[in-house]
Amino acid sequence: MMMAPHGKDYYLAPAYPMLPAAGDFAVEWRLGGPAARPWGLRLARAAILILVAAGGAVFAPLALPLLSPEAHAAYQQRLGIAPEKTEVAQGLGTRGHMAPMRMVQAVLTATFICAQFPAPSAP
Repeated sequence: MMMAPHGKDYYLAPAYPMLPAAGDFAVEWRLGGPAARPWGLRLARAAILILVAAGGAVFAPLALPLLSPEAHAAYQQRLGIAPEKTEVAQGLGTRGHMAPMRMVQAVLTATFICAQFPAPSAP
């Protein structure tokens, strides 16, 4: 549906934080809530928690800057989710999403340097 009108994947970004909450609600509703939970359903809940934690551990290096750019690209290749050449930002490499952070660092550094100089006096 998003690809037909040439939509971008980040158009839905504001909806992504609601997905875990909806999933939690669906799991709790399916398991009957805390009051009606025999040991089998508690085991199912623990298994779901372990699966979610394992998935988070596998995909954390993709979402957080934990790896060098070369290791990040190799990790994507190993998982079979490497971006196509058309998806790589021009001149930014595979970590193009980190460019705004570099700009924030530069602004903060400049602000810190400027704060070291005394304020000009009024004539």
